[in-house]
Amino acid sequence: MKPKKPSHQQLTLFQKALVLRQNAQWKEALAIYYELLKDFPTDPELLSHLGTVELQLGNHEKSIKFLSGSLQANSNQFTVLANLSYALICLNRFEEAFACCTKAFELEPYHPYGHHNYAILLFKLS
Repeated sequence: MKPKKPSHQQLTLFQKALVLRQNAQWKEALAIYYELLKDFPTDPELLSHLGTVELQLGNHEKSIKFLSGSLQANSNQFTVLANLSYALICLNRFEEAFACCTKAFELEPYHPYGHHNYAILLFKLS
């Protein structure tokens, strides 16, 4: 079964949510993302954005749920892995965070965000 194609109105809403998110209006963006989730519950990009906003709001469990859902569709997403590792670190789930950091390093070995998370993880484990 082919995934549902978004309508012009839905694409416009998604773009609006992106602008809101870029302007740190996370709760407003989140409301739009949740509305879109009703029609696109498995869309990896939408799940990634939802997980990232939930992370920015400190909702780590929700963040993990959505970021993990995004990775189910495509496991080779550096930013999603990095965000997931940070959410896991925040919940002291260090072994899982280490696995995410390792996978992120395989994809982008020189990206500073990956090194940042890895440094936090090493500090927490010491």
